[in-house]
Parts: sequence; structure tokens; C-alpha cells
Amino acid sequence: MARLCSNRPEGFGPMSTLTPHIPTQCFFDAVLVPMPTWIFLLSLPTMVLVSWWRRRRRGGGVNNYMYPRCSPYPFPLSGGGGNNTNTNNTRRYPTTNRQSVATLLKRLLPSLGYYGAIAVIILMESVEIVQLERASLGIGLLPFVYAGAVSAALLRLTDRMWLGSGTHRSRTAAFLSDALSSFWVASVFLWTGSAAVTATKTIALVTGLGLGDTPNSRDETPYPVFHQFADLVILTVFYALAAAGEVGMTVLRGKERRAARVAGIEEDAVQLRESFANAAPASAPAPTPTNDSSST
Repeated sequence: MARLCSNRPEGFGPMSTLTPHIPTQCFFDAVLVPMPTWIFLLSLPTMVLVSWWRRRRRGGGVNNYMYPRCSPYPFPLSGGGGNNTNTNNTRRYPTTNRQSVATLLKRLLPSLGYYGAIAVIILMESVEIVQLERASLGIGLLPFVYAGAVSAALLRLTDRMWLGSGTHRSRTAAFLSDALSSFWVASVFLWTGSAAVTATKTIALVTGLGLGDTPNSRDETPYPVFHQFADLVILTVFYALAAAGEVGMTVLRGKERRAARVAGIEEDAVQLRESFANAAPASAPAPTPTNDSSST
């Protein structure tokens, strides 16, 4: 622990020697701050294992829990004319018309806010790590937070790839999208847990060391307590914003998927009617009249 957190005036153990009943900053940096990331990363393979176990118990295959990109049908999904242009008999993912600027902004702004909050979190964590190293205070396991932030951002980014445009999706991609469909719950816990730990760390920092004009406020060091306090406050705010953004992105993604399912059902109904119309037999020709010689 001493190698991870050096020159800490409150000690290296779990409880501070300066202020009783308050954890040390070293204990925060080495144990408590990385803990939400540990739990988040461990929950992802747990989701996959639980999904595999439940699927084995059901005895089923891959469950396309949302609008499937590849779903076999017994009738040709052609655009009309009786020619089956879709030789694989797969559902065509619904296409959309060109969207207006307002619609694009409505979709892009939440994404920009979410990924912007993650970028600020990574930036402020880097500032704290660099400043602690400059002051020879040790950084603990603070760099481990990068793994959680980057993993949450990648999961949210690949969520669109799993159900994006196209006609084919491998069984592996379908299995992962089904198994990790609730990844947002783990991401929300990551952001809220990190916000709670950072806020508690801020309170312990101020209570144990003081903001200024105290023997332990590090005013003469490259990283005074007041500067670290400001960095931690910014981190806490943006952790909370990332949690709110995760929930908002999940709600918007759910609306998009429901709209895609409705559009897919409507397209399937049109294609089914076209298929039945193309397969309908032509009307039989009228019989030709014949002369009855027996009547004459």
C-alpha cells in the first residue's frame, strides 16, 4: 500500500490517523474508487453465463429479443412482380426516409452529451493522477477507472451495431446482443457508484485535511487540497450526468426499437399480401360453346 500511496500525511491504512472514523485517501484510491469498475467488469461475463444457462434450461436457441435482422419466412419477400429477389427469404430491415435536421439533432444531442460526459470524466481522472504523481503522493489504482469508462462507452456504441442495418447477423452477435441486453443496468451502477464514492472521497478529503491554512492542506505542494477538491467536485457532477445520460440513451434506444418493430410488421404485412397476390392462380377461361347435333 505504501508503494501505491506515498507521502500521505493521514497514513496508509484503511482509517485515517488524523481524523478518526474517516477512511484515508490512500484507501479510497486503492480500494473504494476502483470498486464500481471491478463490479461492472465482472458483471458482464456473469450476464453472458446466466443467459447461456437460462437458454440451456429452456432448450432453445438464440433469442432475437428485438426486431431480428435475419428471420426466415416461408414466402418470398419480393417487391412485387412475382420474382423472388430475396433468395434467402429473410426479413428486410425497414428503411427510413431522409430525416430532418430537428430529428437528427434530437438523436445526436443525447449521444453527444453522454460521450462528452465520459470524455470529461477521463480528462479529470487524468488531471488528478498527473497532479498526485507530481506531488509524489501516489496514485493508487486510479488508472483502473479508465477500463470501466471505456468499456461502458464501447458497450453503448456497439449497441447500435448489434441491431443496425443489414440482412444477416451471425449467431455469435445475436447471442451477445441477447446476453448483454441489460448491460445498461451495470453501466448505471458504474456511474452512480463512482459518483457516490467520489462524493464521499471529497467529504473525507475536506474533513481530514482541510481546504487551506491548515498543516495538512498541501498549500506548498504542486497539488494543494483545494485544487484536488475542485477536481473531485467536477468528477462527481459528470459521473451523475453520465448516469442520467445512460438512462436517457436506454429510453431513446427502446423507442427506436419499438418503432423498428412496428415498421417491420407493417412491411411484412405488405410483402405477405404481395406474395399471396402473386401466387394466386389465374382465372379459368370460359368454356367454348358447342353445337348440340341431337337437338336438330
